[in-house]
Amino acid sequence: MLVFIKCNQTLLTGNQTCANEKEIEDFFTSAVNYMVFQISLKQFNSKTEQFEFVKKAFYFSIDKAIATQGQILLKQAEAFIDNGIILGSTVKQTFVQDIQILTTSSSLNLWHQILGFDSYFNMIFRLDPVSQNIQISYPKLGEVLAQVGSIVNVLMLLKYIILFYNEKLLENSFIDQVLSFYFIDYIQLKNSKENKNKKFCSLLVEQAQKKLVYINIIYEISRIQLFLQNQFGRKKVLESHQMGILLQSPNQNQNQNHNFDLEQELFKCEENLDEENTAFHIKDFFLLSQPNKKLNQVEQSSADKYNLVNSPNMNSQRN
Repeated sequence: MLVFIKCNQTLLTGNQTCANEKEIEDFFTSAVNYMVFQISLKQFNSKTEQFEFVKKAFYFSIDKAIATQGQILLKQAEAFIDNGIILGSTVKQTFVQDIQILTTSSSLNLWHQILGFDSYFNMIFRLDPVSQNIQISYPKLGEVLAQVGSIVNVLMLLKYIILFYNEKLLENSFIDQVLSFYFIDYIQLKNSKENKNKKFCSLLVEQAQKKLVYINIIYEISRIQLFLQNQFGRKKVLESHQMGILLQSPNQNQNQNHNFDLEQELFKCEENLDEENTAFHIKDFFLLSQPNKKLNQVEQSSADKYNLVNSPNMNSQRN
């Protein structure tokens, strides 16, 4: 118990003296007649794994005619700290975590009868019988690895979802291109808002998925081979292995040191119509690959790249 009483000269030592009545009266009538009470508490810092002191302050006013009694309850806590990396390693710590103050007021005469002195403020300290248990457990190595494994699993799942989505986009784009080869108005029907056209396009997509199966593609190629063999004979089909497109004319002198003009070969026109239909040219490489309008785009792109490579500026830079 801590008691604040009126100064008594008999309790002083040495050259100490009490304040006179006027100084005591001035103190009670002033604006700073209060008392500051501070107590240090402990708190656990999980980052540093150490206990740190924290100060808590309370303010009490002092009155000339009324005595104040403060009952201070110290709240105790028991902390069980497990900071083991692989296995459990528990450490127990007991400390004061918080305080609670209950104040009451009474007359000075009451405490004068009990203590025999004029008491302005009384503080009674008591330990709260109810304590708090705190469990502090740091992650184990196995838990961290399990968390990392879960994150990796989620990332892998997202990866497969993205791959599946991209695969479906490529498949749909490929099917649309194939159908546009067969049906020139397929894109228009697909972009149509009529339900009849949408259902018809959906049916075409289902049929195209069946048609583009590898075994069916091999089957169609085999039918083409048998058809050509039936129309032209086995000998003509065998002769196709000897056919090809010459990048260089047979009559061209191989010993001449000059650049081969690929652009002129790509756009060379034969004077004889029969020879044009039967001879093989470089541009025949795209004969069945794309429609003519796309073929012209490919030829124009190749010509532009060739002109860029063989321009005078490029030649001067190389020299």
